[in-house]
Amino acid sequence: MRKLTGLAIVFLILVAVPGAALDLPPAPKGFSWIRLPEIKGDLLAPNGWHFKNEEEKTQ
Repeated sequence: MRKLTGLAIVFLILVAVPGAALDLPPAPKGFSWIRLPEIKGDLLAPNGWHFKNEEEKTQ
């Protein structure tokens, strides 16, 4: 039972950490970060590549 409680505590700590806003490392030479709020993440894309962000259509 004690082992299960310890594992539950570690799991909760690990799950809570990604929820915090983390600073991204500098992009490598020739790349830039693209923020994607839809997936709550970021994409590393080569410079010069185009990224089309479409808004959801409402009627």
